[in-house]
Amino acid sequence: MDNTKLGVVGLGGRGRGLLGLLCEMEDVQINGICDLRADLLEQGAAIVQEKAGQAVDRYTDYDEMLARADIQ
Repeated sequence: MDNTKLGVVGLGGRGRGLLGLLCEMEDVQINGICDLRADLLEQGAAIVQEKAGQAVDRYTDYDEMLARADIQ
């Protein structure tokens, strides 16, 4: 089965919690994260690196992130 490729918009407390749970799912791949705050983008990227073992692209414009062909 193919992985579901996602982008996460909003990295406040709930968003980071959800991001951590998504990273633990074997059939989910996080291809982008988006928030206006640079500090939350850093925290989100650290979560993806720690839990999924991968770097993730960071965005401040969700339209730009959602325009990617590899985000479902």
